[in-house]
Amino acid sequence: MRNISLNKSLSVHAQTTPKKFSTRIQNKCSGTLSLSWQQTIGELKGNEVSTHSKLQVNPDHKPLIYAFTQKHEKCSQRQIQHLDWIGQISTDIRHISVSLSVVIDSFSRISEIEMPSPIDYKEFAKAQLSDKEFQLLKSCTNSLTLQFFKVEGIDTELFYNVSTGRRRPFFTKEFRRRIFETLHNLSHPGVKATVKLVGDRFLWPGYKKQVAEWTRCCVPCQRGKIQRYTVSPLGTYSVSRHRFHHVHIDLVGPLPPSRCYTYDLTCVDRFSRWPEAIPLRDFKSETVAFEFYANWIARFGVPETPTSDQGRQLGSRLFREFPRLLGVKVVHTTPYHP
Repeated sequence: MRNISLNKSLSVHAQTTPKKFSTRIQNKCSGTLSLSWQQTIGELKGNEVSTHSKLQVNPDHKPLIYAFTQKHEKCSQRQIQHLDWIGQISTDIRHISVSLSVVIDSFSRISEIEMPSPIDYKEFAKAQLSDKEFQLLKSCTNSLTLQFFKVEGIDTELFYNVSTGRRRPFFTKEFRRRIFETLHNLSHPGVKATVKLVGDRFLWPGYKKQVAEWTRCCVPCQRGKIQRYTVSPLGTYSVSRHRFHHVHIDLVGPLPPSRCYTYDLTCVDRFSRWPEAIPLRDFKSETVAFEFYANWIARFGVPETPTSDQGRQLGSRLFREFPRLLGVKVVHTTPYHP
């Protein structure tokens, strides 16, 4: 698969309208077409132009102007179909040189647009020379190889470390946080990625620890990411010594209907592990309480400790009053806290 780019302008009623510079993925099917055909289709497709408008296409790709004058024998069946569709919109295709079109020329110079630098290099150079930490690092014996290099496009020289084969400028304290935010705020990468991003380009003592701490303290990262999962230890429970004294209850469903029953109330005795599955037509609190009383309590007696999860049916007011009338206490499992 390849990327192709479009770079044209349309003229309607003698008014030139620039089309945005865009790229698209070329699939296997469109790969059989020439690039000029793909550009024509991609430029005109999706443009809703009135039939009364005089539309003129001004591409910077000259072979496109011969689309309607060439012999049909040279075109494939698919190209003829596309030509028929394009001809319903416009057949006036005129080549325009890139140098004569301000619109197309401006789209072609996107790479020359420069973002403003977050650092004043002249102030940065002065800070390097006056920084005590840098002077101490420069005078000590270490593995760093510090050299003066001129910043491209600016009449300023900075100290770079070239021991790794790559120029990495030494950053003083007042510029470190600024350069970290410039790199990290682009996509808010994780700790390891941010440390590598900074370490490949810049240098200062203890930058790994400092960058890792700043990344962990980033508020947008804390709001939108889960740094780690808390693995809670397994709980310990006292073993029940009698049957049907401690029972676990839960709801299962919705299930495929069978005689209008779509839910199950499951009850498991902790001591004997005896299971019961009681069918329910719905999962209202009144239905759950009645079926638990009629099918479990009526047969096995009142349990000392029923245990349930955080479900709203088993935690409703009715189900809280129901065990109180029986003289038992319902124990709820803890919710999951990631």
